[in-house]
Amino acid sequence: MDYESRKVKWYWFLLFIIYCGGVAYALFQGNPLLYARSELRHELNLSQTGRRQTIPLHPVAPKANGATFQARYGSAHTAIDPFSAPRSKNYLEYEHIEVDSQFSGGGLQNATQDASGIYLSGKSAWAEALGLDGKVRWKFRFKNLAPEQSLLPVLLSESSAYLIHPSGEVVCFDKQSGEMRWQLTLKEDVAAQPIIWNEYILLPTKSSSGVHLNLIRADNGQVGAEDIHLEIKPGFLLSWGPSYKTLIATIDNKVIAIDPGEWKIVWTMPLTDPIRGPAVVVGSQIFVATLGAKIVKLDGSKGGKREWEADLPKAPASAPAFLPIINYLSVMDTSGAIAIIDAQFGKLHSHTVTENKNPLAETWSARIKGQYIEEFKMDWLHKGWTVWSPCGESRFCIYTPKAGLLVNRVQLSGRPLTLPLALDHRWIFLTQTKAGKLMLSTVLEEGEIKKLRAAGS
Repeated sequence: MDYESRKVKWYWFLLFIIYCGGVAYALFQGNPLLYARSELRHELNLSQTGRRQTIPLHPVAPKANGATFQARYGSAHTAIDPFSAPRSKNYLEYEHIEVDSQFSGGGLQNATQDASGIYLSGKSAWAEALGLDGKVRWKFRFKNLAPEQSLLPVLLSESSAYLIHPSGEVVCFDKQSGEMRWQLTLKEDVAAQPIIWNEYILLPTKSSSGVHLNLIRADNGQVGAEDIHLEIKPGFLLSWGPSYKTLIATIDNKVIAIDPGEWKIVWTMPLTDPIRGPAVVVGSQIFVATLGAKIVKLDGSKGGKREWEADLPKAPASAPAFLPIINYLSVMDTSGAIAIIDAQFGKLHSHTVTENKNPLAETWSARIKGQYIEEFKMDWLHKGWTVWSPCGESRFCIYTPKAGLLVNRVQLSGRPLTLPLALDHRWIFLTQTKAGKLMLSTVLEEGEIKKLRAAGS
């Protein structure tokens, strides 16, 4: 009788199965850490030919909310592929076009790019706008520029380009036509690199007591009435994390947080060594590279509290790049080697030696397709995020994030000067020959190049 009472009832078993199914559905449905069902099925089941998509002969402009890529793809400086869509690993240079630019003779220091073109400035009174066909679309010359001065990087909004003279003159142009929209002369020397912040240009100028921060309306050039002064040394670099709502400045060995509501410094964190490059802002996480061969993580929500320091074999050559989902950092050091670091704990996962002989010493992160995740035995959970960087002589390479294994390399006709301009399935690089000539190199998937050449034959 007791045995009969302990038998499992059939409806208990049915309820248990329904409960397990509900838990599994809640776990997998809409989970941002996992591939979508349709995407996973597409990657695993389609043939190699079926995976390829037709590449338009003219690049398609990104959506308006992601149209502009400033240095390192935005003011957070995370160096992440703005599209975040899975990409092929098999790329070849489709064409390279020599650019008839006065900067081919030297003096180029800054290149800002978006879907409208590439904007050049440096040790010259001229600034140029290049179309993606390699032709100079328009250019502008300031009246004078002292030999020791340089024009600042061109700032870009959705429709405008802003040229900035170190003496405080700002000129706004239509990006496409080159028509001048407005001009402003502040008569104050620029104290640090400006950024576009919301609808304003934040332009720091020198004052008798630190820095005067000018809020300039990007649409009409009107200067805000607020008299904003910050006790901060000139020469700082600004970062802005949209979710953090705080401006982060780096100067010498200090990381400084600025409240844009009251325009005051809320905390300052001194580090042991000078900082290289801007801060990388991911939520309230702040990552900086120092000349003492360290990557340092600060918690912005806790007054810049230092969470960890990761030691590198050599000093970093640039600020780190962030890999989403997997929560890693990648950084190239002055020897050309690439270090992969756990962004949560600061653990050094790998150190890959490369022989980068290019002026560009940056890394950035992009996703590769599911078929390559299987091929290189990567973790599906992390959606194929990989490290991309210049390597060797005139090449761009792809590495796995944990072990730093080489996935593939793209050979270019010149040395890359900029991170690639990502336009749908097309990459465009500003490159330079050994003779100093500038070129635009267009890179496409290998299969698409064969199709285009077959169509043209």
